[in-house]
Amino acid sequence: MLSTGLLSLPLLVLPQELPTPRESVAQEHPREVLFVHGGRIHLGNDAGGVVEALLIEDGRVVATGREQTLRRRLPEEGFGQIDLRGAVAVPGLQDAHGSLERLGRRLEWLDLSDAAGPEEVVERVRAAVEVAPKGGWILGAGWDEQGWALRELPHHAALSEVAPDHPVYLERAGGHGAWVNLAALELAGLDGSLELAPRIPGGRVRVDGEHMATGVLLGPAVELVRAHLPQPERGDLERWILAAQELLLAEGVTCVHEMGLDPERVELYEALLAAGKLDLRVVGYLDGNAGLSEADLETYPRRFGDQDALTVLGVFFRLDGDLATRGAALLADYDDAPGERGELWLSEERLTLLVHEAWQAGLQPAISAVGDRANRVAIDTYDRMIDVDEGFRRLRPRIEQAQVISTADFPRFPGLDIVPSMQPVHWALGDAWLVERLGQRRSRDAFGWRSLAPGLSHLAFGSGSPRGPSAPLLGIHAARTRRDAQRMASDDLIGVERLDGLGALAGFTRSAAYAVHQEDRRGQLSPGYWADLTVLDVDPVEAEADALREGRVLLTVIGGRVVHGG
Repeated sequence: MLSTGLLSLPLLVLPQELPTPRESVAQEHPREVLFVHGGRIHLGNDAGGVVEALLIEDGRVVATGREQTLRRRLPEEGFGQIDLRGAVAVPGLQDAHGSLERLGRRLEWLDLSDAAGPEEVVERVRAAVEVAPKGGWILGAGWDEQGWALRELPHHAALSEVAPDHPVYLERAGGHGAWVNLAALELAGLDGSLELAPRIPGGRVRVDGEHMATGVLLGPAVELVRAHLPQPERGDLERWILAAQELLLAEGVTCVHEMGLDPERVELYEALLAAGKLDLRVVGYLDGNAGLSEADLETYPRRFGDQDALTVLGVFFRLDGDLATRGAALLADYDDAPGERGELWLSEERLTLLVHEAWQAGLQPAISAVGDRANRVAIDTYDRMIDVDEGFRRLRPRIEQAQVISTADFPRFPGLDIVPSMQPVHWALGDAWLVERLGQRRSRDAFGWRSLAPGLSHLAFGSGSPRGPSAPLLGIHAARTRRDAQRMASDDLIGVERLDGLGALAGFTRSAAYAVHQEDRRGQLSPGYWADLTVLDVDPVEAEADALREGRVLLTVIGGRVVHGG
């Protein structure tokens, strides 16, 4: 028998090639048997069970237990096997908040995340200009003034000097801001005096003492320039999605909750699924800030096929910006900017109307709220909906981000059955400026994972990629330590919210499945569940947390099929 790494071939020996997801719905096929053994397997169930082996048939787990016991149930021939060789398998890791398209697009942009200052950013733009077609856009992302020596927002002058004939758009880390040059400002009509600056709810065009744009746009104001970026062709969208899929599979991700889709993107995902190109499971949420059409409300929610490969079940609403740019809507002033409290992107009345519309269509609402004011508005909206119909709870309303919550609102999350969908890596990336923005007292209540979901069973974890690192191991590390690799938060900020290994893993597995109503078939490796596994060279539950930063994904398995590694 040929052996390649962990994967012993033949894998799933069949008289024909494995069917695509679409074919598997329509055609009869022989029983597919896979035996996983030779390592430590976390089942991911409530009991925290660990076993030696799994028996899988037709993509689902049928038995778990001791290796020798399950070997007796194997057919004499015609089965595949995965010898873990001492590695660790966990239920397939999931990302409860991400975007394949945006992540794939960012992979083609200049990566500015490690730029030590604005001068280094400008030099990278200069190099890009030398090879760019005349008049072509220069696109980049990831810069963060919080890591620069002066920690000040930049001016467009230096960018405009090295790129006078190329519009430049450089997205800030976190995604809620951008630094652009004069050519880009001209396209957006922002190159003159802005004494009467355009009014963008929740957004700002920063100006200097002469009322001229500095080139920094915050919050929704970035759309003034983004609207002029080249519109992607269908081939671009497909390329970005598939590139992001390849990256995420290599990071052990088996399912993504895709936030902010439109019907065109849904149709593209359906086509990729039909062509056998979609390996990741995708649960989609429609972009809802502008409202949905009657056709959308009649079409969704919708499940494509019967194998949970693609589902569209909800609507995504953006309610405020981020803390870093002071765009998060707060109940009290920013500690470092008296008089500033951020702003809502949707009025409370408008949000209520949109959520009511989603509820009538049976669509699950997911509201992105960062500041404590935005979170209170989101909670109040859900509370009113429950007053209208107690059955609203069954939709499992979600709040994405949920970073800063008033302590008075902590018990309302479990009390109203709200799912907090949070991104642990955002804590790790933000601890450098969190106290500056909020002060010590309010900072202690930020990112309250345990406080918002006391039993942790409803706490879904994601990455927010591309606005944060997409690797779930980094998210598990952040949930267990409340710090990143470079910075250690103070003991006051670490507090009681830090999770143990089982709790952190659950956020990326069974709790993420709960958030999308699939906890009865995904998120653990119990009999009857889909055989989605991530195989690691480190134990995310038992190993020292810092070991996760260097951990490697060896195999990614979805529905009993190896989609990465081997």
